[in-house]
Amino acid sequence: MVRTSASMASGDWAGAWDLVAAGVVGLAMALLGAVLTAIPRLRWLGALWLAAASYVLIRFGMYTLIASSVTLGEFYISSLSQAILVNRSLAAAGVLFFVAMAAWWLPAARSLWGSKGRRSDAATEPVTEGAAA
Repeated sequence: MVRTSASMASGDWAGAWDLVAAGVVGLAMALLGAVLTAIPRLRWLGALWLAAASYVLIRFGMYTLIASSVTLGEFYISSLSQAILVNRSLAAAGVLFFVAMAAWWLPAARSLWGSKGRRSDAATEPVTEGAAA
């Protein structure tokens, strides 16, 4: 994002504005996902937002880098199939990473949907035989 912004500010790059818009949307999604991961109860939802943001930023951000980087542009021109494979592989890796985080942070089904069972307190529960042993 910094490199693309710097290229646009200096007038070196006049790329497609839809890629820039995708970058802005992806950045906004990433910020929302980061905020949601700071809230313990919504951490799993934040990770899902980050998965979507990583797809948008990696998939479409790579094309803005191709337009603003001579090295990456030459790689893209000289070996198109490998550049597309790298782009898709990086996007899939980013999505899988954040989906795994969401699965790790996913609360139990009862707490997720709000139906909480009765909380047991050891001090108020009657002691049954064999339980204390």
